[in-house]
Amino acid sequence: MKRLLKIDKMYKLFGKSEHICKYCEHFKKINTSGLMARRFVQKCECYGITHSESSDWAQKWQACGLFNQPYNGKPVIEVRLSESEEEIELDGQLSLM
Repeated sequence: MKRLLKIDKMYKLFGKSEHICKYCEHFKKINTSGLMARRFVQKCECYGITHSESSDWAQKWQACGLFNQPYNGKPVIEVRLSESEEEIELDGQLSLM
């Protein structure tokens, strides 16, 4: 099964908004204090804030239905949409088994 893009997963769970992510209260631009190659990273606190690029967020995306709405659930990055969601094996990926 093809893995959903981050924002597609948000749309599937919460619907779409007419706004863009940049203006949402959940969109965070975090100063890395020179510890990384980039001065800032962009994250959505509803999707989940990690130290990985896998949770980086684009400010230009059309916002999901959580735009400026309260959200007290667990980070979406941890939510599986279905039991049939499979991990994708990438070319050249090493197996630890």
